[in-house]
Amino acid sequence: MKIAVVVTSYPVFSETFIARELVGLERAGNEVRISALRRWPHSRPNTVHRALGAGADYLSLTSPANLMSLWRAWRSLRTGRQWKTAKQLLQQDTRLTGRRIAMTSLAKAMIWWNRNRDFVPDVIYAHWISQPAGVAQYMSCLVDVPWCCSAHARDVWTASPDVLRNRVAGAAQVLTCNSQALHKLRASSDELAKLHLSHHGIDLQQFELPPPTVSSTAPADDKTRTLQIIAVGRAVPKKGFSVLLQALAKLPRDLDWRLVHAGGGPRRYMLMWQAFRLGILERTRWLGSVPSSRLLDQYRQADIFVQASLVDSRGDQDGLPNVLVEACSQGLASIATRLPSITDLIVHETNGLLVEPGDPDELAMAIEKLAHSPSLRKSLGRSAQQLVRSQFDCEESVAFVNSTLAAVAAGKGDLK
Repeated sequence: MKIAVVVTSYPVFSETFIARELVGLERAGNEVRISALRRWPHSRPNTVHRALGAGADYLSLTSPANLMSLWRAWRSLRTGRQWKTAKQLLQQDTRLTGRRIAMTSLAKAMIWWNRNRDFVPDVIYAHWISQPAGVAQYMSCLVDVPWCCSAHARDVWTASPDVLRNRVAGAAQVLTCNSQALHKLRASSDELAKLHLSHHGIDLQQFELPPPTVSSTAPADDKTRTLQIIAVGRAVPKKGFSVLLQALAKLPRDLDWRLVHAGGGPRRYMLMWQAFRLGILERTRWLGSVPSSRLLDQYRQADIFVQASLVDSRGDQDGLPNVLVEACSQGLASIATRLPSITDLIVHETNGLLVEPGDPDELAMAIEKLAHSPSLRKSLGRSAQQLVRSQFDCEESVAFVNSTLAAVAAGKGDLK
């Protein structure tokens, strides 16, 4: 099967879940071609990206070569049936997203068409129901091939119901990785048969069972030992790291702890400044973006994982964070916030602790509770580990995506 994949940027260091899925589709015998709407400004592939045979074709409108491709595509397409269909879609899309976004989506689809005349896909697959799906719609018109998309988090939370309804109506099938996004998509569309929940999962061979360790059994308040806390994610408001720092500053002074943060992001230095103002900077380590192999080591050295996600001022929030799944795979006791998607994995006091988003006092109490109870940490971590290893294997999610795309390519999907 030939699959044309559309993503926002590539490679994005933090989006290993997309690269991992594409690697799985390639290993299933498919020919995958990736088109990125723009080049990520801090592009740095990790080991998962390097395992992917397909490179990326960039559809930026700032490239002279792409502008020439756009011109050639217009000259070739302007009298054909596909062009008439694309213009009709453009009128509809303009009403929903505005003329600039609609014209940009069509232009990028035309560039893709001209640059891939030798490649006729069996199906088009967009990651993100926002602009990548918008471009995929036009690509579908130009080559008369069905398209599907995968919706995640911000692309769902910040889109209007009309845009979501339009995307679902145009797609053959729509996948999403968390129940909250599925709920919003169902509320926006009555075509429920097209909507499917498929958790990304993780590579359980890469995140294999950790070797036996005594770190979780040593008393955290033992003066000879320091409680190790880890938080992972880009330094953006929805991750709630500012709330985590406030919570850490509220812990008893005689509790010896250290925080390790892994992840880049535009607000990392602001968070370090906040830690300085709170008087806890010397207890924190800021690693920046790290490869998954090094991250695995950090999980295994930690006692507690904290996912302090919240809803930011734009309405954006996490789906089910892959780093939370990774941490649980290592038997690490986790504290997370009661966002609906996070409860797909964490059940309060069964396999983790849940606190209200944006509440540093409750978060501090949860950290202190686990700090003084190694047996509870061990029990919660073991339960979370069992759940992840039974229900969050990326091999199963890739197989589901592959079978869905194959059914659509074979004409068995609800094609539009």
